[in-house]
Amino acid sequence: MAACKRPYSFGSKDMNAYRTGYFGKRDDLTRSDNLLFHSNSLRSRPDGLLISEMHEQWAGDFDTLESRHGYIQWLFPLQTASGANGASQELFVHEAEAIRANGTMRARVWRSFEIMLEFYGHSYDATSGQFSKSTNFAARSANLNSNTHNNLRISRILKSLGELGFEDIKLRWLEFWISIIDEQPNQRSSLREFWSESLRKPDELQSMRKQIAKMDPYYSSSVDPSICNEKSICSSSSELVVRAAFCLHSKALSY
Repeated sequence: MAACKRPYSFGSKDMNAYRTGYFGKRDDLTRSDNLLFHSNSLRSRPDGLLISEMHEQWAGDFDTLESRHGYIQWLFPLQTASGANGASQELFVHEAEAIRANGTMRARVWRSFEIMLEFYGHSYDATSGQFSKSTNFAARSANLNSNTHNNLRISRILKSLGELGFEDIKLRWLEFWISIIDEQPNQRSSLREFWSESLRKPDELQSMRKQIAKMDPYYSSSVDPSICNEKSICSSSSELVVRAAFCLHSKALSY
């Protein structure tokens, strides 16, 4: 069967806009909720916690991390508004610049990432710079396969890491996802269509597209989603299943 080309939809447009820095978006110096939250001066809404309290109280509390839906937008802000938490604020350029430039706030971003890695059953070795399965991987993997709204959270985390100064870690995390994807069937389409497209460095993006093509025989790495259109997708039954998952993720990207 010929390789199916990537469909082009809101999801493709969103990732392309993200990679190009949302060109033309205006900063608003009067809005700084994310900066204040990461400086530990503003409580999140609706949970009412400072970032230090969230880290202390919720680290390892997997039931809370699974059931609450209003914290991820504060820990990992984006330049687009959230459709799941209207009480959170989109990230503005001056906030991202200030967080990236402040060691304490960068450390808080990293701690947030560590907490979510543990939630997903992943570990990171700072010495080797590599990701691996944690001791609780089996249980956390099963939870992730059952609760696929986490796919949207991971999309947010990847994009926010790039905004807040951790672009360099994303390729290694994505390569780890590829290594375990056979154990995560309900994350496969998100990895292929969304997460892999979050890389902002052109060489890393092209490398990831090639790796995704090897992972998935129905994928075409030669198609740039910024220029293709929906007519380029295949009509095979296998691809229709992929397409359904793609559309579901696309419509909920504002999580």
